[in-house]
Amino acid sequence: MDKRGFIKTLEAVLAVMIVFIFMFTVRQTGGETSLVDSMRDIQEGLLAGVSQDDVFRNCIVISQDFVFSGDGGNNPCLNKDLKSYIDNSLPSRFKDRYIVQSCDANNCNLPPEVTGSGEKNLYTSAVIISSDLETYNPKIFRIWMW
Repeated sequence: MDKRGFIKTLEAVLAVMIVFIFMFTVRQTGGETSLVDSMRDIQEGLLAGVSQDDVFRNCIVISQDFVFSGDGGNNPCLNKDLKSYIDNSLPSRFKDRYIVQSCDANNCNLPPEVTGSGEKNLYTSAVIISSDLETYNPKIFRIWMW
């Protein structure tokens, strides 16, 4: 048996294995980044839609502070319009994994539903919503996803 041929073949096999291991490792770390980017895109799209719709804006501004995740609470405006908009905009894998919060801009705390979710990775985006120039009552509208 030719030792030189065997060593060259072994070197080639090891080189191919190292390249595959490197490619697999790089792809694994890139997956988390793409998840973060997709979550941010979903949240920013939802917030842009809510902030540009006059009905949603008015509903948020006139409502008391609220937190909901799938149910709009007892506010008919939130139940009918806002909840259906959010549910229709979210991909199916996030329909049970979100919380929406609206609170006064001067007093907005972390809701207990978020801290009690038990998730390690929470993603959030927010927008400030104000009704119109006549009344200034800004609210922070925030969506939490995991």
